[in-house]
Amino acid sequence: MASVPGDSAASRRWSPGRWARVGLGLLLLGGLAWEVGDPEMWRTLAGLGWRLPLVLVPYGLFCLVDVKAWQWVFPPGVTAPSVGHLYAIRLAGESVNELTPSATVGGEPLKAFLVRDAGVPSAVAAASVVVNRTALTVGQVGLLVTGCAIYVLRWHREPLWPG
Repeated sequence: MASVPGDSAASRRWSPGRWARVGLGLLLLGGLAWEVGDPEMWRTLAGLGWRLPLVLVPYGLFCLVDVKAWQWVFPPGVTAPSVGHLYAIRLAGESVNELTPSATVGGEPLKAFLVRDAGVPSAVAAASVVVNRTALTVGQVGLLVTGCAIYVLRWHREPLWPG
């Protein structure tokens, strides 16, 4: 197995610069939530109390399943980043998708860059991101169609089109 540049125990430790970037990111996130946040939202979150982490579990599990599927996309012979590393990359990309006016695709180049930075060849990194995003979109469309079909067949008792 070939060694990946920068993949040593020393490089995996958190440097002061890395801690500073994470701290700055958390500070910016907190400032954004404070500025944009609606007082009703804060009351609702405070009302959840200890149950707040439970509200986050479904999305966390969804992300975990998506990351595991993403890991399977890498071709044989290419060492995919760990689940934890891909999870962090996914969250970084999704943050860019959600927080910037980039039509929810601005984070995909970031994901490809970060996967490449993890030692995966550029073409494979980009292809893995495209295949993962496409599979996610197809899955969402399938879920939407299934939900609509169940609604129409099970609960909708009136004709959809009059006459």
